[in-house]
Amino acid sequence: MDQVGSDSLSLILSFGMIGMFILALSIILFVVVYKRRIVEEQLEHQQDLVETAIAIQEEERKRFAADLHDEIGGGISTILLSVSSLEYELDSPQSTSARIKNIQTQLNNLLNNVREISYNITPYTLETYGLIATLDDVCFQIQESGQIQVEFTYEGEEERLHFSKELAIYRIVKELLSNTIKHANASIIKVSIHYHEHTFELHYTDNGIGYSDDDTITNGNGIKNMIQRAKILDADFQIKSSLGFGTEARLIVKR
Repeated sequence: MDQVGSDSLSLILSFGMIGMFILALSIILFVVVYKRRIVEEQLEHQQDLVETAIAIQEEERKRFAADLHDEIGGGISTILLSVSSLEYELDSPQSTSARIKNIQTQLNNLLNNVREISYNITPYTLETYGLIATLDDVCFQIQESGQIQVEFTYEGEEERLHFSKELAIYRIVKELLSNTIKHANASIIKVSIHYHEHTFELHYTDNGIGYSDDDTITNGNGIKNMIQRAKILDADFQIKSSLGFGTEARLIVKR
């Protein structure tokens, strides 16, 4: 091979090596940028979850404060007024006795309100007996009220989830029940739980009046709270309704 051919071959090999180097560098840069993008997306997702959790906690604090102010504060104020009026009735034993009985009734009602608020925050049965027993108790209490028929069923062997997950699921069910009782004018509610090998599934239906998309946008704070809780659980949550056809919700949580 002459000198010109040898120089050309060397030049081609040099360009080839440079090209391979550039290609390898491009691949490395692509992988680095891609991984960084994935990490950033994960961090953004985690940040969203944290912000969602904070928003829910803040909303619950507001509810708790409102309950304390309205139920407990109002009850105590009423009792204080009743006690104050007793000093003007001491000369009338019959009237005083009736007033005392009235105060006892008010105190019992106040005690029941305290218990209900405490139960709504964290039901003692949840940690002790589990999700099935707690939801069964909630549904039974609504059934006993005689206003709505509630059917609660479950399939599979109960395996306890992390307490924070069970608490979030409990509050989602409570929100669904509350929406139905307050707005749906329903006569039947069905709550069913299924324990599968890798997932926990909740299915909820009522035969109420349903709601439109406009109603959801206008009065959808409860629905937003449920969706946010499902995000924290990293769960699949779907809720659908239409006027005249009731409401249906499904929650699937990985175990």
